[in-house]
Amino acid sequence: MINSQKSINKFTLIIFTNSPGELTSWVKPIVSQFLLLCPKASVWIYLTPCQYSTQSEYSVAKNIPGVSKVLKPSQTIKQLFKLPIRQPFTNRGALLFLGGDPLYSQLYRLKYNLPLFGYSEHSGSLTWNFTKVFYKDIDGNLMSDSCQLFKQKFTKEQRDTFCRDHSISYRNFGLFLCGSRPAHFRAFFPLICKTINYLNQTCDNFPSVILLSPFMKQEDIDWALTFKSEQLKIVQGNSYPWIACSRLMISLPGTNTAEAMFLGTPTFTIVPLNKPSLIQLDGLLGLLSNLPIIGIMIKRLLILYLKNKIPFFSHPNKYFRRALCPEFVGIVQPNKLSQDIINVYMDSMKLKDIQNELTKIPSDQLLSRKICHTILFSS
Repeated sequence: MINSQKSINKFTLIIFTNSPGELTSWVKPIVSQFLLLCPKASVWIYLTPCQYSTQSEYSVAKNIPGVSKVLKPSQTIKQLFKLPIRQPFTNRGALLFLGGDPLYSQLYRLKYNLPLFGYSEHSGSLTWNFTKVFYKDIDGNLMSDSCQLFKQKFTKEQRDTFCRDHSISYRNFGLFLCGSRPAHFRAFFPLICKTINYLNQTCDNFPSVILLSPFMKQEDIDWALTFKSEQLKIVQGNSYPWIACSRLMISLPGTNTAEAMFLGTPTFTIVPLNKPSLIQLDGLLGLLSNLPIIGIMIKRLLILYLKNKIPFFSHPNKYFRRALCPEFVGIVQPNKLSQDIINVYMDSMKLKDIQNELTKIPSDQLLSRKICHTILFSS
């Protein structure tokens, strides 16, 4: 373990991150494993600016067990330029980059004079000023850790209790996730509600559940709940048990498709192109796409690119490099989409084949534990 009780008590880990996916799938297992190795350490989260922010990251970060301090993006920037510019840490500590723009963590390394570690899904993307970087292709997929830890604790008895408490049948309902970014959610959620209405008409009360993201603003939650009815079941809560118990998960691309993959649940991924204005781009293209005329042209070209050049959007399909799970890219028409969902949902053989393929994904040794162990022994 660590050399002395004194060093354990005074160790501070500062995590830099910025979006919902990283907070749920990367930060949570890191915090959990770090405090197992170093129970009396302090864990801080410095949120950094993110164009994909839901504005709820701060409250979610504050509620992660074991986190003792959280800075909002504006506070992270203010603290960085607070005088004196260089403020070397007097106690043991380390910095850990977990998503977003790495420049903030690199500059804080200069400010605090602490070792900087990082994790990235893109090999070679983190270089300057890092002590050690872990990459998905080399070291393992950090997203799998939280799913592995959940599966270890979610016993059959707990599963049966969960299903009974929520009046659902195991592997016998479709789970719909509509995203968390406000503009995307407001555009996609009504389409899903209409799709479920068509499903109910076709299948005589199709078993469906809409799960709201924990990153949503309360005003968006209240708006969504106005759609609730006997035929439209809308719930909130931890996504893992819902995903693990569902027969098919229908969602936008993103972290949820990775979680479903590691939990063994087939996915139907939808990339709606009904509102091109909602497409967000990074860097210079992102700035140009906001201009009145050229922006529209850029996004129309992007739609053609999305439909013809990107082979897969869901994590299962990217992992297997083939169309294992169904995907839809285009203008969503609820009546047509409902039929596509029914065709997949009713195809028990296809769903079983997908589940069998997902079980072949190797369970990596917990990467979060390896990262935390390296930080403690290298700092």
